[in-house]
Amino acid sequence: MKIGFVCDKHSNRSVIAEGLAIKILKELGLKAEVYSASLEPDKEIAEITLELLKEKGLNVANVKNNTLEDIPYEELDVLVMICDKLDKTCPYTISHKRRETWLVEEPHPLTREELKRTIDKIERFLKDLFRYDKLSK
Repeated sequence: MKIGFVCDKHSNRSVIAEGLAIKILKELGLKAEVYSASLEPDKEIAEITLELLKEKGLNVANVKNNTLEDIPYEELDVLVMICDKLDKTCPYTISHKRRETWLVEEPHPLTREELKRTIDKIERFLKDLFRYDKLSK
């Protein structure tokens, strides 16, 4: 299974979702290829984002900003758009067995507190997506 998380700008939300998804899937004993992309990625991921992901126990060594062209977009089984603006921007592809839109605003200002709220919200969405409460027992 291939899962992709896409946001409109920057990359913080999609990178957070990718990292947390990998961690949660591992905890559940599930295997999937997980990708993240942004329509307008920043050149670099904000250092504070990487710090908070490390605090969550995530390996950030290979984390990078991607565009849609950098990921196997047309091969994704699950596409999660982390912004309501993307529903019309991200083309439908027959491989997308499931498409979801999550309303998660880009953290602004980019402070530790705002990022923590964003991480917590994305983690709740992911646990619902993967039925964490049912599968982790």
